[in-house]
Amino acid sequence: VDSPAHRALALEAARQSLVLLKNDSEFLPLDKTALKKIALIGPLAGACILCNYSGSPSVQISPYEGIAEVLGLIPWVPDSEIVANSANMRIQSSSEGRTDLTYIDNGSWAEYSKADFSGKSAIQARISSAAPKGCRIDVHLDQLDGPLACTLTVPSTGSLRNWINVSAPLTGISGEHSIFLRFRGGKGHLVDITQLHLCPPPPMPANPGRPEIILAPGCAVIGGKDGAMFQEAVEAARTADVVILVCGVNEELGGEGHDRESIELSGAQPELIQAVYAANPKTVLVLSTNNTLAINWEQEHLPAILCAVCAGQAQGAAIAEALFGKFNPGGKLPCTWYRSLDQLPDFHDYDVHKGRTYMYFEGDPLYPFGHGLSYTTFKFDDLKIEGTTLGEGEKTKILLDVTNTGNRFGAEVVQLYIVPPPSPVKRPIKQLAAFQRVELQPGEKKTVAFELASSEPAFWYWDENAERFVLQPGTAKILVGNSSANILLAGELTLKAS
Repeated sequence: VDSPAHRALALEAARQSLVLLKNDSEFLPLDKTALKKIALIGPLAGACILCNYSGSPSVQISPYEGIAEVLGLIPWVPDSEIVANSANMRIQSSSEGRTDLTYIDNGSWAEYSKADFSGKSAIQARISSAAPKGCRIDVHLDQLDGPLACTLTVPSTGSLRNWINVSAPLTGISGEHSIFLRFRGGKGHLVDITQLHLCPPPPMPANPGRPEIILAPGCAVIGGKDGAMFQEAVEAARTADVVILVCGVNEELGGEGHDRESIELSGAQPELIQAVYAANPKTVLVLSTNNTLAINWEQEHLPAILCAVCAGQAQGAAIAEALFGKFNPGGKLPCTWYRSLDQLPDFHDYDVHKGRTYMYFEGDPLYPFGHGLSYTTFKFDDLKIEGTTLGEGEKTKILLDVTNTGNRFGAEVVQLYIVPPPSPVKRPIKQLAAFQRVELQPGEKKTVAFELASSEPAFWYWDENAERFVLQPGTAKILVGNSSANILLAGELTLKAS
């Protein structure tokens, strides 16, 4: 568990899962040698979003940490190591996928390792509190009854699944001090805390030939607009050579037991994105998210969008590698991204025939099933279908050539779809039958082969009168492309009646 081999596997999984949604005029990858200042903005720039049931890996790499590593800088990491705590408290996995301190009762305490307070103006905590009247946290220095540095006031968040950031100002404190927290109120084990750190983080210094990074969250994932925080991010964008925006949704918006009410970005994030883009059009959006999003304005205006959905503990490293060209993203979307809820039937209507999934949706999606771009280009040609007829119990082969026509190593996912013959019942518009991931050097060509059997589900339908699945005879279309909407080759196959 948590061995170097498993950490390497987590990084490779993150790399392959990234999806390049948009990349106009080859905006990505970024050339770090041409940049002096990078503005890293967004509420998830410093977060590693793990999603439900992820456990708590000891290594969790945020985009901020990953970018710093790629640029050869030392990232600022919140010092939140818990040294000791009162007996009634526990350390376990939180609903946000991090390690949290829970079972916090009135009078509970926790000690954190030493931190340097020099130049720090505030202390911030990530809190959830189901206590009806919330609680307060007294922050003492060096010992439990030591000098009082500040007091964090925590309102009720209504549920331990609802997380907020709370902060309190610091004045006149410098040097290294151990941090002791004493919890007051919140009786009944109704408070959790996942993160504690001093802020703001110092600007990451620019080394010779390496850009400076300014971290400015701008807003939270949920909640209203904080004018000062918002403006700080916009000003950081205005003075930067390039902006990396990291936005999305997490378990605060949707998870087991609570659904999103919208498929748009939450809180002040849409306004932040538009304001940052107005200040600096050289802006790339990184979506760190646990679900699909309707980002219509962003798709229309921003030059590049990279997506990481539940990309695991190494997501920050993979994101950074993709942004700066150490890795060429080649992932594909496993579901349709809609433009709005208006494109979908009622939430409680689960009949897929009524426009759900790529198989039955007849509108124009924001991003189709199977979509995903690359830093290189690929050519599909020479489609061959070995047998033009197929009867029950028989097989045929589909072959085609794929060539990397660009100047970078890359991976393409070749997707085989089937359009069934006309049938007495409603059938999918097209249905994925097979896919293969092909890695190619520049100029390299490979032959991709698919074996297609008569048992392929796309050839069959359920006959209610006969109460069995039936192979529909007729002409089926064989479609090959790199998404459900971008079909590059087509052929036909005659299905024989059983």
